[in-house]
Amino acid sequence: MEGCDKVVGVTVLQLKPREESFYTILFEKLAKVDAIILCEGRSDVEVVKAVFKKLISTSGGLVIGFTDCEGVENVEYMAKIIARLVKLFRKLKSIVLIVDADEYSAEARARSVIDSLRSVGVVAEDLKLHSEQVFVVKTRSNDKTFELVIVISGDFTIPTKRHVLEDHCAKLMNIAIHSSTDSTKQLIKSIDDCLKHIDIAPKDSVINSFRHIYTALQLLLKM
Repeated sequence: MEGCDKVVGVTVLQLKPREESFYTILFEKLAKVDAIILCEGRSDVEVVKAVFKKLISTSGGLVIGFTDCEGVENVEYMAKIIARLVKLFRKLKSIVLIVDADEYSAEARARSVIDSLRSVGVVAEDLKLHSEQVFVVKTRSNDKTFELVIVISGDFTIPTKRHVLEDHCAKLMNIAIHSSTDSTKQLIKSIDDCLKHIDIAPKDSVINSFRHIYTALQLLLKM
């Protein structure tokens, strides 16, 4: 993909709420980040980080903090907390939520996140479709405006009941998917297999398989 090797460098910062002290997260890490990426689980974080590292340099420039939230409900909960704290961190410009569509359409899943944030007082403008499965909404909390990017995982062209991040791994790995398959989570025996394929695959193949994540990356680089 043209331009992949010319983007500015990015520093990837791992946030571990379950393992690190609140002080460390709040004052030593969050104060440094330009953007925070929240994923549902640890394997999701590893896949997203692998895609980012495949496509960009990981030094200098933008500082992105990654964290897993141990479930979709906690993703929304963590986003609420960060939205409340955002006024403390003037450097923070964007929050990115990467969630599975599951049994919903991409738009319905994104709207459920917005409704959850509004329920706790976060002011959110109308949801805007940036590109397929990537939505952007201007939000305001504690008198500060920031950009919320909602990224919905799942390949809606495959015949599964539930659509998840592993759909994109299956596409990259050329795994055949039967119409009786409930979710591609059943087909990906180990997330390490997906990580290995991301590492060895051509950049164009990674971009094609993880288009939604690539699009979010491009949005962050334009901040």
